[in-house]
Amino acid sequence: MKTNKIKEQTSLSSCLPAGNVGHLPLKKGEVFKKTGFTLVELLVVISIISILTVVTVGSFVESQKKSRDSARKANLKSLSTALNQYYADKGYFPCGVGTTCINGLIATEGEFSSGGIVYMKKVPSDKTSIKQIVYSLSPTKKAFRLYTNLENSKDGDCVPGGCGTTYSTTVGCCYAVTSSNVGVTGNFP
Repeated sequence: MKTNKIKEQTSLSSCLPAGNVGHLPLKKGEVFKKTGFTLVELLVVISIISILTVVTVGSFVESQKKSRDSARKANLKSLSTALNQYYADKGYFPCGVGTTCINGLIATEGEFSSGGIVYMKKVPSDKTSIKQIVYSLSPTKKAFRLYTNLENSKDGDCVPGGCGTTYSTTVGCCYAVTSSNVGVTGNFP
């Protein structure tokens, strides 16, 4: 008889009423409480997650624009340095139009070299849908301007009022680097 009582005590299924398999019966005075989230709670959480996502994606896009603009500025500075080195060697700046001239090299990312001297292994160009870098040379070949388009129109380095008729922008703003003897706007010397 003792063996039967031990079996009854260790068998869980014998304690449960039929139809409630897997649930223990409630004691007198206990209230069955559903666990889970209400629809309102779920909607609040989804709304908060959506707002956080929009804010994060917006700042991520802005940081990407600023990063690409920084690369554009660095590219113009590097090209300007190479042009000034050329000027130091030759006494004039290189031509602007033609496949072997600076604008042609910008379009093809070619090598900027002359007389066996390499001034820049690969001339930078802009691979985005924004306007390409433009090199403008004075008639005397004693001054130059380099223009590019920045995506962030609030950038502090934007040329106020744009770069004139030489380089117009539809998105963002104009950024320019010049030889030391000329300004961003106005006539060449």
